[in-house]
Amino acid sequence: MPRKARIDAPGALQHNIVRGIEKKAVFRDSIDYRNFIDRFGKILLESRTPCFAWALMSNHAPLLLKTGMAPLSTVMRRLLTVTATGSELHISQIQFVFNAVDSSCQLFIFS
Repeated sequence: MPRKARIDAPGALQHNIVRGIEKKAVFRDSIDYRNFIDRFGKILLESRTPCFAWALMSNHAPLLLKTGMAPLSTVMRRLLTVTATGSELHISQIQFVFNAVDSSCQLFIFS
């Protein structure tokens, strides 16, 4: 069964998850974390994408983003393509998931 189309309208609030496939590590050391944060910040500024919350754990990173000037799928593709082609990760190790946040109640649950 095909997945549902992503809701990616301007101003849409999305709970995104970057995670390692089969619970594999996405980050191995403090350098990996720092590189990700630097790239993430740069991409958010360039795309004017607001970020309301984020956390980095060894095998996943939840991100609460609002669609800005660029679709979130484009933002995530830029982030993960750079991440996957960097020295610390391989493309087969990462994936991302979008979940639309459609109410203030859901936002409270995520915070």
